[in-house]
Amino acid sequence: MTRNIHLLCNAHLDPVWLWEWEEGAAEAISTFRTAAELCETHDAFIFNHNEVTLYQWVQEYEPELFERIRKLVRQGTWHIMGSWYLQPDCNMPSGESFVR
Repeated sequence: MTRNIHLLCNAHLDPVWLWEWEEGAAEAISTFRTAAELCETHDAFIFNHNEVTLYQWVQEYEPELFERIRKLVRQGTWHIMGSWYLQPDCNMPSGESFVR
């Protein structure tokens, strides 16, 4: 019997945790660029990410990369999951941590 192993590709980015927002934006752009390259070079590679803020930064600062991501979404190799503006702090759940 053959078994398949599935690797779910995602990047945990916390763009404002102990960083200035500019550094967080740079890390997001770098991560998205690498993920796009992997999607484009490996047919079986699928990347998943959420956080609207990061997509806004990519659209504003790297519009060519944003268009590549849009194309990958249409091809089904880049999945936008969830709908968070930023990922909440779920380690200390409270109403405020999810709102902030």
